[in-house]
Amino acid sequence: MRLLRTLTEPRTLLIVMMILGGAFLAYVILAASVPKSRPWEEGAETDRGPLLTGEVEGFRPADVPRGLPPVTVTKAGGDEAELRALAGRGEVVVLNLWASWCAPCLEELPSLVAMAERTGVTLLPIAVERPSDAQTALLEKAGVAGAFPLWSDPSLSLLGAFGGDLGLPLTAIYDVRGREVGRLEGAADWAAPEALRLIEAIRDGEAKF
Repeated sequence: MRLLRTLTEPRTLLIVMMILGGAFLAYVILAASVPKSRPWEEGAETDRGPLLTGEVEGFRPADVPRGLPPVTVTKAGGDEAELRALAGRGEVVVLNLWASWCAPCLEELPSLVAMAERTGVTLLPIAVERPSDAQTALLEKAGVAGAFPLWSDPSLSLLGAFGGDLGLPLTAIYDVRGREVGRLEGAADWAAPEALRLIEAIRDGEAKF
């Protein structure tokens, strides 16, 4: 009885609560100090090494794994297709938004073609402008004419789907289930070792976003 009365005294209860509170606080601090390795964060390691370095340091993983935008694209001859229908099922898709007036876009395209040939992923460059003969001429000058179907988005629906206020080029990567893994705004050398490492990690399911 004396022990029970002692335990129920306000002073004793206060001491017990302080001890428990201190223990809980120590647990929270300890848990927060344990590093959590995420393959897509800068400096994180996989068996392949760091993923977001060098040319792809600006790659940003998607907060929400959205699918390809439901946009209709066109060819110079008037043919139309749903963007989602152009993406092969069960394949990693690299969607690249470019334009004929965008010099960095044209400089980047050859490395995208080389990356796709090296990794076997599906490359979908889409020009966010009306189809024109100038596009073909510029692609010939860049050495990539005929390397991919020439699709355009004259309505600029893709830019709207990606947020509107974006710079070109923009490259978004989708996994084998059709979900956006992440995107990179601005030009990059996609044939660089670190870029190939990122694409291969996504292709092989090693980048868990």
